[in-house]
Amino acid sequence: MRSPHIPRVVVMRLLTLLLLALMVGQPLLQTSPALAAGISIGDGWWETANLRLHFFWNLYERRDGKYAEDWSENKLTAADTFMFGLRQAFLDMDITGHISRNHGNRVWVELNNTQTNYPDEYHSKQIYDYPPHVNIHLPWRNPNWSGDTNSHLYTSDAGQVTGLKVNYTTGKCTKGPTQAAAGTWVSKRDSACKVVYEESW
Repeated sequence: MRSPHIPRVVVMRLLTLLLLALMVGQPLLQTSPALAAGISIGDGWWETANLRLHFFWNLYERRDGKYAEDWSENKLTAADTFMFGLRQAFLDMDITGHISRNHGNRVWVELNNTQTNYPDEYHSKQIYDYPPHVNIHLPWRNPNWSGDTNSHLYTSDAGQVTGLKVNYTTGKCTKGPTQAAAGTWVSKRDSACKVVYEESW
């Protein structure tokens, strides 16, 4: 007797959700006031004092904006996978320890996957997290989110990184968006404009 064929991308997405459930210790699919209100929902947690993850559930039934037209399952799965890969890389490279030693309490790293069910009213109701990508935030403290350097790593149907865009927002370090060519290094800076680390693809 042959078992039914389950597409690999579906299996990968289910495994990602299972991994998250194990890590945060709570069910992913549950009744929530946020779900009823139609806003973005997910789970967030601190890995270390300077590394935070936020995983958006991205329920297909609640897709909105551009994702209502183009769900991009393979790209979304790749972005989810890259997010957890980046988590491990930040831990293995002790980036958060480097931040504590050299940048005090000025910044932290926050990794997010793509949001697919949260329409942005400031962009004509189009999902601002389209196309699929991983968000690598470097928010500034004192006060929280007084500034941010946010990178977008875009993914392909083949599960590869296809581009890197860096947005420098708020404060004297503001530079605006930077489209980084492959092999180009871009800096992530704290609120004193001091380089924290560099990224490339």
